[in-house]
Amino acid sequence: GETMVDIFQEYPDEVEYIFKPSCVALMRCGGCCNDEALECVPTEVYNVTMEIMKLKPFQSQHIHPMSFQQHSKCECRPKKEVRIRQENHCEPCSERRKHLYKQDPLTCKCS
Repeated sequence: GETMVDIFQEYPDEVEYIFKPSCVALMRCGGCCNDEALECVPTEVYNVTMEIMKLKPFQSQHIHPMSFQQHSKCECRPKKEVRIRQENHCEPCSERRKHLYKQDPLTCKCS
């Protein structure tokens, strides 16, 4: 659905600017899926360009075309965190020397 998105969230490197408007309405996937292990993710995206005023306090202001990602299709897919949790199937390295070991997540070898 349509979500108000903070421009700083999309352009985190441009902290020296103030944007007007500071938020834009974009079509974004989100919300709940019927299963806790699933999340709503975009399966199709496209870019849209909007004219945004970029202000540098006491210096300059320019209207810039800025590009934002919109989602055109959403789907419920397994959450990434859940997948990671399943991958970490290793027994922890022996307690006594735990801090001396690095564990290989694929082979579970402690070295």
